[in-house]
Amino acid sequence: VAVRIAFDGNLARRVYGAADFLAVPSRFEPCGLTQMYAMRYGAIPVVTPVGGLRDTVDAVDASGTKGTGLVARGRTAHDLFLACENALTLYAHKDALAGVVTRAMSRDSSWTRAAAAHLALYASIAAEHKALANSRL
Repeated sequence: VAVRIAFDGNLARRVYGAADFLAVPSRFEPCGLTQMYAMRYGAIPVVTPVGGLRDTVDAVDASGTKGTGLVARGRTAHDLFLACENALTLYAHKDALAGVVTRAMSRDSSWTRAAAAHLALYASIAAEHKALANSRL
């Protein structure tokens, strides 16, 4: 274990590339890029269920056939500890781990996907508004 209080992009990429898992124990996270970088490099994020972490990391299921990371039940240290234990269990099941890594590395975090989701939401709101307006006539 090491701590380095500084920004070093080259070191960060080496850490992402060398890691099997990366803990992101935020108590508040409006978005977060760390978990998305980790997934792209094949490091499985172990996160707390807050903000952008909840939005970008899909929890691995019990069989390891779905999901892109390990999501703690809550934001406490104990919750994160249990999620780390789940990471160790996943690590012991190499086939399931390989599937999670593949899904994580393949995750589409682009604005194209986000924009399409927003457009679909706006279209559904517009349709509801139109239906409501027509019902008042």
